[in-house]
Amino acid sequence: MAGKHIRKIMIFIILIMCLYSIFASNSYAEEKIFIKEYTYNASDLDSKVSSRAIALEQVKRLVLEELGTYLKSRTTIKNFELTQDQVTAFAAGITRIMIVDERWNGKTYYLKAKIVADPEEVARSIEKVRADQTMSRESEETSRKADEALKEIDKLRKELETMKTDDKRKQKYAKAVDQLSSKEWFDKGYALIIADNYQEAVTAYMRVIELEPDNVTALVHLAWAYNGTGHFKKAIDQLDRAIALEPKNEHAYVQRGWSYNGLGEYQQAVIDINKALRLNPNNQWAFFHRGWAYNGLGNFLQAKKDIDNAVKLNPKDPWNYIMRSWSYNGLGSFQEAMKDANTALKLDPNNKYAYIQRGWSYNGLGNYQQAEKEITATLDIDPKFADGYYNLKG
Repeated sequence: MAGKHIRKIMIFIILIMCLYSIFASNSYAEEKIFIKEYTYNASDLDSKVSSRAIALEQVKRLVLEELGTYLKSRTTIKNFELTQDQVTAFAAGITRIMIVDERWNGKTYYLKAKIVADPEEVARSIEKVRADQTMSRESEETSRKADEALKEIDKLRKELETMKTDDKRKQKYAKAVDQLSSKEWFDKGYALIIADNYQEAVTAYMRVIELEPDNVTALVHLAWAYNGTGHFKKAIDQLDRAIALEPKNEHAYVQRGWSYNGLGEYQQAVIDINKALRLNPNNQWAFFHRGWAYNGLGNFLQAKKDIDNAVKLNPKDPWNYIMRSWSYNGLGSFQEAMKDANTALKLDPNNKYAYIQRGWSYNGLGNYQQAEKEITATLDIDPKFADGYYNLKG
């Protein structure tokens, strides 16, 4: 009897230890809260609007720096060769900063802000930005412009202490403040694109362009958002403007290639992507979109070659495997197509297009029942998914 009692106690202890390990691992994955506050003392050059814009940029920096320090010490970020400034710049575009409290008394603007985030999820998003040369460069460029605006504001405030303010200085001050407001909307738009919320991203980038009509990066990102919503002609309008302002902007040609692919104008897409690749032979998205264009033209072998390059440049992007799965299906290599679709689903379990490609692989192998199940799975994920109904019929 004593032996049975001891065994029961041991089983109970083991169960408790297992439960503890589960809760401990879950608690580690829980969201963390980072809170900072900042008070801005207004100058004679400031209004309530300018004071808020400056205070907001400063409090964002404080809370992002705290988040960045945590990420570098507690997550996979510590294994990346990233500076603190890079981590902060990347995090600005992928985290949502909430205003907890704000007060204006005519002389000072007080702001309290917080970030609520899963550090591991943020770390994964930062890795995605880091792996994409264009995204990382744009994040750092946006942060650099904000630094310059704050330095200009500080310089003009100091000049105010020793000399009389004139209209020229007021205009410079207003322009610097607009740059801070522009960055705020740019960061919002960037975070929305990362979250695939393209419709709201359109609104955010339109606000950026209202403040800075010649901001090429904002024009390209607005086109990106339009492409995401399927408004390809609107995207082309923005990209035409961007290319007129900056003819060597590789990302603009890549985005316009996407627009032409979306319209089914694959030859024109190839022309634009070729221009992008001449500017940067290592642009992952250029290879991806040219692969898309060649798939659309039925040149599946050339498409596969392009997507092979895209995979080499970024092996963790599920879209590369989806596009190559299309190429393999077009070539009749259904087993290879299925392998790529499976890889895409491991990276992104709810990607509807991966299920579609896997469905066509089963269809090519003659397993029509399983093919139907794969396509039906896309409608379980999104009942309004038009491509799901189209492919189910096919």
